Amino acid sequence: MDLIIDKIKNLEEKINCIKNPNDDYNAILFDVLGIIQEIVSDVSTLNKNYDEINDYVTVLDENLGNIEEELFGFEVEESEFEDFEYLDISCEVCGEQIAIEKSLLNEGSSLECPNCHNKIKF
Repeated sequence: MDLIIDKIKNLEEKINCIKNPNDDYNAILFDVLGIIQEIVSDVSTLNKNYDEINDYVTVLDENLGNIEEELFGFEVEESEFEDFEYLDISCEVCGEQIAIEKSLLNEGSSLECPNCHNKIKF
């Protein structure tokens, strides 16, 4: 990040040097062209770095997915949850949100909050 800030300051200094009204018009254009070439080069470098980072993150994501599959088995698809109706319940003590399948709820039954271990009654 410091490298980018240094580059920006360097370009700002060059732009301020160009603003001298006593300079020859062609010299000013030549300096402006040099600054534009530096900007293009820096943007190209940033784009290349972004592409490399993006590829690296993609590989990490795939590897993490493989590790998750090894640890937890197959990945559960969203469609598997569509067969059940869920009710979101909040613990009155800690505010933890708990999703419970409606068919498991019986009147007078209770559930222990996984966060604070408070008994939640239905």
